[in-house]
Amino acid sequence: VDTANWIASKAHMGTATCTALQIKGPNTIKTLNIGDSGYSIHRRTPDSNNELEVVFASEASQKGFNYPYQIGGQYGDDVKTAAVEMEHLDIRPEDDIIVVYSDGVSDNLYPREFHPCINDYSADDDELISLSLVADCIARSAYELGKKKDYLSPFAKEARKTKGRYNYIGGKHDDITVVVARVRLSANPAAVILDDPYYEESIFLYTEDVPPRADLPKLNDLVMRG
Repeated sequence: VDTANWIASKAHMGTATCTALQIKGPNTIKTLNIGDSGYSIHRRTPDSNNELEVVFASEASQKGFNYPYQIGGQYGDDVKTAAVEMEHLDIRPEDDIIVVYSDGVSDNLYPREFHPCINDYSADDDELISLSLVADCIARSAYELGKKKDYLSPFAKEARKTKGRYNYIGGKHDDITVVVARVRLSANPAAVILDDPYYEESIFLYTEDVPPRADLPKLNDLVMRG
């Protein structure tokens, strides 16, 4: 990442936040996070009656409110100085759900608020039917909330902690990218990807108004299609 940032700074003006994850083994992922993009890890545990819990959520690295570290361009920050690196050694393959997102998501949703989308596409045995639909559901939810002027969003709550913004209200319309992943113990990972009934339909850029979350396929529709 540091080398790529150095090359980009010579060729481009723009900057961006960055979240990178690397699978190091069946129980280990290594992460690098710069700015206010981020990731979270979700797990069902017997202690919580198999309800979803957020077992980890990254924190934004910022110079000040709404002023995140960024890389790229001649005004970008140095990776070695700005990056927060972590290694998670307790990943549970087949169980843990990893969500990676840009700040247009975290400004409008807390990680625990991803759970309705995960539950919407989980079968009775808690098996996740479509990672792609969970990602699209989270993205559309963030988009809709970002447009609401009377919503006390995570961004608004942080804004209220700063001088002169004590009554700030509303979502924050910003760039939205979501990736949902799971570590699978499979000899043929490609077959697992192709088993997602929504996989090819979820990879695109919205260039016009985003369809509402309510228009997404329901779980029963996917079961019937499968």
